[in-house]
Amino acid sequence: MEFFIKSLDFDHWSIIEDGFVEGPKKKKNMSLKDMGKAKLNAKPMHTLLCGLNDEVSKQVSFCKGAKDMWEKLEKLYKKEEMKCAKMDEKSAHEEPDVSSN
Repeated sequence: MEFFIKSLDFDHWSIIEDGFVEGPKKKKNMSLKDMGKAKLNAKPMHTLLCGLNDEVSKQVSFCKGAKDMWEKLEKLYKKEEMKCAKMDEKSAHEEPDVSSN
């Protein structure tokens, strides 16, 4: 995912890694510069969401920033890796079914 995002726009990856400094929350208080910054946060978030299935997307769509979303994804996928590793370890200790039907 990192290389894909970097290939699209290297600045997007910087926002994911380093976070985003928010400007004013209300649109009426936003300058054009603030709106540009908000877009810089929204684009990497959109890119991340496009690479996810619906189930995972629902779990991270509440995040306020691309960095938060990335950190949540790392946690989710580490849990999944741990589950897979436990399943692999368990199946490695089981006797294979070699009976023929």
